Amino acid sequence: MNAFELYKLDGTATNIFACGKCGIVFGGTYWPDAKGAAEKCCGSSVCNRCGAELTHKGYLICRACQIVDTAEKLREDFEKAEKVTDWDGAFYSEPFNKYFFDMDELEEWLDDYDPKYYGGMSAPIWLFTCVAAPPCPLDIEDIMERATEDMFEDAADHFTGIDDLQKAIDAFNEANKDVLTYFPNRKKVYLVKQEETDER
Repeated sequence: MNAFELYKLDGTATNIFACGKCGIVFGGTYWPDAKGAAEKCCGSSVCNRCGAELTHKGYLICRACQIVDTAEKLREDFEKAEKVTDWDGAFYSEPFNKYFFDMDELEEWLDDYDPKYYGGMSAPIWLFTCVAAPPCPLDIEDIMERATEDMFEDAADHFTGIDDLQKAIDAFNEANKDVLTYFPNRKKVYLVKQEETDER
């Protein structure tokens, strides 16, 4: 509604637009039609896909169409992915937004699964496998650069105990190398064994 574009201090256009009523901004890769989204923000608008009235301002498609898009993306990911029936690692179910860190945890959850607690959704018949990433190791050069960024030039050369600090950092990095973060691997999916699904 009454959208207007934002400009940099030097007058360069940004292709970022704001709603003239509430001030919410739209732009970047998520909003290819930023001006159109800003115009529709506080006015009555309809879904670009199905024509249903939008209940959330700033959206270009309705919740139902978003769900269809998500399901279609999952289907495409599944079709392209390598399928495995054995996996010694973590799993991720996107529809449930849930991680399982080993097979025992997954099987226990499936054994107790009750659709009534999940809006009637059936138990998953496949899940993404996960890749594990260790923590980014601490780096003494980065630490010293941050510690001295507001100091005089070559301030780091005046510090003492650098060798002891390096030993402590090495010990810390080694002691914490197994603190892992898991990310879904969309290129490999685990197929839940059919007989296990049938039993449930």
